[in-house]
Amino acid sequence: MRKHFLFLPVLMFLLPETGYSQTCRDVSVELIAAVQSSPPRITLNWVANPGATGYTIYRKLKPENAWGQAIATLPGNETQYVDGSVETGISYEYKVVRTATNYTGYGYINAGIETPAIENRGTLILVVDDTFSGPLSGELQRLKDDLEGDGWKVIQYNVSRTAAVTEVKNLIVTAYNSDPANTKAVFVFGHVPVPYSGNINPDGHPDHKGA
Repeated sequence: MRKHFLFLPVLMFLLPETGYSQTCRDVSVELIAAVQSSPPRITLNWVANPGATGYTIYRKLKPENAWGQAIATLPGNETQYVDGSVETGISYEYKVVRTATNYTGYGYINAGIETPAIENRGTLILVVDDTFSGPLSGELQRLKDDLEGDGWKVIQYNVSRTAAVTEVKNLIVTAYNSDPANTKAVFVFGHVPVPYSGNINPDGHPDHKGA
């Protein structure tokens, strides 16, 4: 009896480990700024990232809208940049861009040396879901204290989750019309009824689609 053997070749594909899966920490540059007044110096520090191939630093004055040309380009193993071309009393904004093989990370920070405090930023309307007004009263007071410490005058309204959108709108409009020159912001806390428009729902909630 003749026996027949069938040999099935097995091909092993050895692929290089290029499918690195990035994380939130990869695509964000975690920044800390330290300052000194004599001589004036702002030092940026960030968390090291094993996949980084380089860093590009940008700086602009706070009122400016464009970043302009980079002020420094650093290797991927660097975790610090010292900016010695700064002046006391001026607020600077920095952007740090991390480059890597298959992703890009961004970090932003505002820093200054002995910059004057902003005493009055205007009025902020705080609209609170009344479900939280009691259980989180301490936390809400801390939020108001922080906002007021940052220069805001806070007007708080507690509203029901089942209130009509028009009712919430009227509260905000009335508060704004009482001082339109100084009312600058609305802070919504909790499940506050708000209007929706457009045939999309980027947050994934089906009830947020359409007006």
